[in-house]
Amino acid sequence: MKKVTFKKSFWQSVLSMIALAVFAYVAIASFGVASQKRQLPDGRYEVSKQYAKGNTETVTGNVDFNGRWDGPVTVEYQDNNYILTHTEEVNMEDGYRHGISKVTYPNGKVENICYRHGTRVDSENCEKKSAAIDSEDNTGYGIFSYKYPWFAFKLDALGFDDNYVKAYIDTLESILYSTEFGLEEFDDMYENVLDILEETPYDSIIQVNAELSIFNGLDLILSHEFRLATIHSYGKSDGNTYNVVKLIYPNYLLSLNELGVTDSDFEGFCSEYDLIMSSFNPVAPDDPFFVDSMDQRMFITLDSIYSSGEESAKKSQSLKSAVLSNKDISMRDLEQEFLSRISSQSINLTPSEISEIVLFTILEKFIFGDLINSAVKEAFTIKKGIVVLPTVITVFSGNTSSTSAVLDGNVIEDGGGEVTSRGMAWGTIYNPTTDNQVLLLGTGTGEFVANLTELTEGLTYYARAFAINSAGTAYGNVISFIAQNTTGINAGDLSTLDFSIYPNPASDKITITFKAEDSEGMVFTMFDVNGKVILQKELANRVTGENIVNVDLSEIKGGLYVCQLKGDETTIAVQTLLINR
Repeated sequence: MKKVTFKKSFWQSVLSMIALAVFAYVAIASFGVASQKRQLPDGRYEVSKQYAKGNTETVTGNVDFNGRWDGPVTVEYQDNNYILTHTEEVNMEDGYRHGISKVTYPNGKVENICYRHGTRVDSENCEKKSAAIDSEDNTGYGIFSYKYPWFAFKLDALGFDDNYVKAYIDTLESILYSTEFGLEEFDDMYENVLDILEETPYDSIIQVNAELSIFNGLDLILSHEFRLATIHSYGKSDGNTYNVVKLIYPNYLLSLNELGVTDSDFEGFCSEYDLIMSSFNPVAPDDPFFVDSMDQRMFITLDSIYSSGEESAKKSQSLKSAVLSNKDISMRDLEQEFLSRISSQSINLTPSEISEIVLFTILEKFIFGDLINSAVKEAFTIKKGIVVLPTVITVFSGNTSSTSAVLDGNVIEDGGGEVTSRGMAWGTIYNPTTDNQVLLLGTGTGEFVANLTELTEGLTYYARAFAINSAGTAYGNVISFIAQNTTGINAGDLSTLDFSIYPNPASDKITITFKAEDSEGMVFTMFDVNGKVILQKELANRVTGENIVNVDLSEIKGGLYVCQLKGDETTIAVQTLLINR
């Protein structure tokens, strides 16, 4: 195969920058996209973006605590004369389309499309579990138009109708398939073709798709585990990011372990991270722009730590200068250089080196922002008979009791290979895997039901469906729920009833404090992550008002535990405890 010399498009240059603080704002400004966010009098948010062509996109709706669209959302598009042209009304969950999306075109045409956590499913049964329907057209355009109709609608609003998009993707594939290559070379060859098409009238759609891919990447970053840990740490906890990661996001820490980051090194990095984060003026969690402040501070802090190393500072400045001068940077070359450098580093990593690794794991999300690339790559794997990971979604049925929950899973696609195992991974940590608690539920594609039992009342659980084929294990979206009766105590009550444990993490003993309205009996219980009772203590001689009780932990091994305070057969409060040995 002839190796073609090529340059990366500008948006991938942005992805290549490990060190650029608040890179999103630089990328948007470089494209000439003006973005503005404000809170409306009714509490909803409005985000407006004006693209280089003069079109305006305005999104209005509520957001969750992590800043992701949540609930009914309206998306409106105006042309460069400020005339409303396209409208979408859709429900969102965790930032993904979830339910019926009603789109209206300028000519009055209306379409209803169903999604489950961002995945398109059968519209006729949208209110049910929603079986998937596969597109029979396995070309790049066929997959793109079927799987990502919301994105095709967005392109139409920005001046590129279906016929134009089809012609562009067909041309892209025609050039792409003129040379034989393997899947590992796909991204390089795809960029080669973009370089060729940039010299044609298709340069405009390439530019617009680059803009949209940036925003898609930003949306994906909203669910990155380190970002979620930061928001939790400064919005719901005591500003100790390491504790939050260890307690709620330990699988992210495991992924860092695989890159050579030890727990102790990461704890040292978090200490420096929290020191800088705490130097900013405090922002109350109920501030309308709390999440935006946390995002900006997170990137500034990561960049500050990364740039503190002498060599890192030089590379940081070099990369920033390269992007700001529109110099081409190879994402693949930088990735290979990064991984090579990490593998050759000493056992003890500096905070600067760990900051680089964290930034890299965040920026990796951007590779999935280009949906045209994703569709053409999927068409390529089908054409070549390459097995890829299955497609899976998770749905919470809403049916819970104090000790059980019912979840639905759906293997939408098999990835071109037989699904030999499927089921539900669950536990008390975010993004559980098959290394955590697992309920196996058959093989093949289609829907399945997971009945989780022996849960601890009042505790927050996380779960996601999975499916395994010869390419590996694929996971669906993660969902969270609290084990409780629908008429019982709500989540807010369980976390705010003056029940505290300190120190946390603990070693040999803890002190628990709580307030009581009477002197009736109460029981303190510790469970491990599998729900097994490890310690139980009756709190005798309790008094009305504040109570303080010491608990000996010397016989309990290190790990993550759930502490429950219960009285009169009713769970009053639940806290998570980490024991370090």
